[in-house]
Amino acid sequence: MRVSISQRVGVYKRDPERPWYMEAKHESVNDPDTLAGLHNTRYEDERFTDFIGGMDTAFSEQYVRENPNDEAARDSLERFKLENAVASTLRPGGYLTFVYKPDVNELWVVTEYETTRELEPRQLDFLKEYTTGQWSDGIGENFLSESETRYGLIVDCCPRGSDVEAVVEIVN
Repeated sequence: MRVSISQRVGVYKRDPERPWYMEAKHESVNDPDTLAGLHNTRYEDERFTDFIGGMDTAFSEQYVRENPNDEAARDSLERFKLENAVASTLRPGGYLTFVYKPDVNELWVVTEYETTRELEPRQLDFLKEYTTGQWSDGIGENFLSESETRYGLIVDCCPRGSDVEAVVEIVN
C-alpha cells in the first residue's frame, strides 16, 4: 500500500535586498514555464522515515504508572506509541517531490510512503501531521534554505499564511 501526502507550495524570486527567509517580502512566482521547470524535482538529501519512530517509551510508562492522574503524561505516552506503530509499518523512503499542476498553475509538494499494511484513520492523521511538520520545520525547511542555490528560486513547502490543507491519498 502507498500513502501519498501533498500540498500546494510557495515559489518566490528573492528580493536581493532581503534575506531568503523573508519569503513574504519576495516576489511570488506564477509563470507557468518556471513552475513547470520544477516538475518532478526530487530532494533526496533526507528521507522522512529516518526521523519517525524509535521513541523509547519505558520512562514514560513508568512515569504514568507512578502518576496515573497526569493526563498530559498519558497523552504523550499514547502519542509516542502511535508514532512507533506508524513507523513500524513504513518501508524506508519518503522524499520531497515537486509536481506541477498545469490545470491550476500550481506547484505541489508530494511525499509518498510505502506501508506494510493498511493504516488506521488515526495513524493516517498522525502521518499527515508528521509530514506537514517536516515540510514546515524539518526536511522542507532544509530544502527551503538550499532551493535558491540549486534552482534560483525559493521553494517553500509551507508558505506562511497558507490556508491550504494537505491532501492524503491511499494508492493500493
